[in-house]
Amino acid sequence: MCIPPSADLNRYDLLYDKHQLQTQIEDNRKKMASNDRVLRDARLVSSQRATSRADFWANLKSNDILIRCLHDTMEQDDGLKAAIAAVVGKNSTPAQQSKLLLAIVAELAGGLDEILNVVARKVTQYHKKQNGVAGASNPFSMEEDEDKHVININDDDDINGYTKRNNDSDCDDSEEDTGDEYYDDDEPHTSRSRSPAVKRETDALPAFSLRSLIENDKRQNKRQPERPGSASFPMTMTDSTPPPPVIKKRTRSVAGDGLVGSPSVAGSATKKLKSGKDIVFAAALITFLGKVQTMHRTGQSIHDMLRCGKCNEWKRDARVLNCSHVYCHRCVQKLRIEAERGDAVLGFRPYCIQPNCTEIVSGKTAVIFAEVMELLVWYDRQSSVVNNIDCKLYMLAKAKEKKPADNTIKNLLAEVSQSKTVAHMAGNAAEPCDLLEMARFARKWLIPERVFKDQ
Repeated sequence: MCIPPSADLNRYDLLYDKHQLQTQIEDNRKKMASNDRVLRDARLVSSQRATSRADFWANLKSNDILIRCLHDTMEQDDGLKAAIAAVVGKNSTPAQQSKLLLAIVAELAGGLDEILNVVARKVTQYHKKQNGVAGASNPFSMEEDEDKHVININDDDDINGYTKRNNDSDCDDSEEDTGDEYYDDDEPHTSRSRSPAVKRETDALPAFSLRSLIENDKRQNKRQPERPGSASFPMTMTDSTPPPPVIKKRTRSVAGDGLVGSPSVAGSATKKLKSGKDIVFAAALITFLGKVQTMHRTGQSIHDMLRCGKCNEWKRDARVLNCSHVYCHRCVQKLRIEAERGDAVLGFRPYCIQPNCTEIVSGKTAVIFAEVMELLVWYDRQSSVVNNIDCKLYMLAKAKEKKPADNTIKNLLAEVSQSKTVAHMAGNAAEPCDLLEMARFARKWLIPERVFKDQ
């Protein structure tokens, strides 16, 4: 069958049109990406400016030293006293308002000439750099003259001086590290730093200067060093508080490394003891345990609360959101990949899929440790009047099954059993189960099963 020439021409025309459309689509994507970056930068500047102002107002309102210094200055300056009285009476003139503002700045900075010189010079350098003036220095450089105040910006900050974070932080988990090798939870903690630090020298200052009092107070108190944040993601603001210490992974001990120097049984699971100070739970997990305990004590089943909200299965590597809904680690990752709600500017974010819940999955999630999950599975099958002693006996009995030669577990199990017998003979009622306390006990002693089976 012979194909007419017109068909070939139409085919080439279609291919050409397709190429043109693909080129236009690619150009539009680049323009959209550029516009998105501009919008994100503008929102970042606006957000960090609002945060800086909020922090300034909070510090100003609670600054008793500033008030005392202004009072002392007012006693020596009748003009300032009149300006303050006029501002309080809401009948002040612009000159009186300016006088009060200058007095506040003078107390905060230690002198008007110094702060005006530094700010003016920085603005001029920034203007030259933005307009491409040759020889313009970086206005946010860390190197300054020794006799001037220094504004230090981390190397990770962008040219505008606003802190950025790594783009990976938006998709990585921020939950606590489980420490178990089978959790598949290897997400790093990110440090935070909200705004550039301002470094000032401790030279001679005028009387009643606020800066001298603050510098003296800082020398008397030890300060924790700050860690710089990463600088490739422009969306997320950072925090000025020192970052929390990174929780190191707990590793399963090898054969011969028992609980407290005791020999381990070949082929059995081992567990390294943790001190009470190391057992710290996230706030979301503490809230979840409180809700579980309340429901169980009122006779309600917690069976469905322990299942994953997406796959509806029991998993040992579970996560709990701030809304107290549970998801397994795999489903949390799926929800983040399949995020559908959002817009092109702020991005698409995954949300909890439970009815009437608007919690963001990419928010802080807390790990439900395998030991705690196994305790909750057993706790669900008990009566509403279960007590702490029964919980401890169950966990120590499970630990003895895994490590029958461990003398520490044997002695503790005998001690708890004896306390139960003594309380029963004395007619004392056992203490109701405190689920949070028992969860910490489980983290220290319970050796969970490798595979979870639905109950």
